[in-house]
Amino acid sequence: MSKIEICIILLVVSAFANGLVAQETTYDRVKRARSITFVGDRQNMPYASDRDSLPGIDVELARLIAKELKIRLYYRWIDTSHENLLEFIENGEADLALGVAQDSRQVGRKHHRFGEKVTFTRPYYSTGYVAVVPKSRPGSVSSFRNPGKVTIGIEQGALIERKLQQWNVPAISYSNQLAVLLAIRKGDVDAGALWADAGYHIHENPGLNVQLAPGFTLDTELQMNVVGAVRREDGKFVELINRGLQRVIESGAVQQVLHRYHVPFFSPAGKQE
Repeated sequence: MSKIEICIILLVVSAFANGLVAQETTYDRVKRARSITFVGDRQNMPYASDRDSLPGIDVELARLIAKELKIRLYYRWIDTSHENLLEFIENGEADLALGVAQDSRQVGRKHHRFGEKVTFTRPYYSTGYVAVVPKSRPGSVSSFRNPGKVTIGIEQGALIERKLQQWNVPAISYSNQLAVLLAIRKGDVDAGALWADAGYHIHENPGLNVQLAPGFTLDTELQMNVVGAVRREDGKFVELINRGLQRVIESGAVQQVLHRYHVPFFSPAGKQE
């Protein structure tokens, strides 16, 4: 066999091997390497941090999923102030993102360009806007549709603003969540309509003297299911993640993790397959 023939054979073998690597799906790679990469923002509590003692809701749930599937978990940390979790899933730079709030009225606008390459897991809890009230009046607001004669504090640009206008509920906008909490403490507003993670920040700042309203009803028009995101390329991989997630759900761990971070648990909305 001539040197030229040997070189041709080596090139063919190399091209064939590279083709196999290029065609390897996420599922195939995970089965081979026994690991996945989770993407999150380590400056985004109560959802994620790089602290072992208090890693955040999404990190704890990702660890539990990996444990159920008997695979290792690696981390890809990004800054969500100018980077998007779903872009890293879309580009194959990470395998799993958690904590994606999914709503039929919002996903089409916010995540439409990820539709071809990103798909979502089954929901594992739902979330939305909850009432924050002074500790001196814990039962003052049980619903935003009929809250009584109260003025509600909200963050600027919050999705709930338009609904409060439709329901004829007086509202005052503030620059951020902390500003709303301070307004409640000072008595400038009677209550706040804040995203459910406010429970964590209230616990971290006991001097605010406010709390989540007990017995509050999450409004279905603003309720969002929380899901994970993976690449759409291979249905086997999302099925694998869903199996691990289902075991975590059945164990009651989702409620336990949320409770540890003082975030209320609401069951996912809609029919679950």
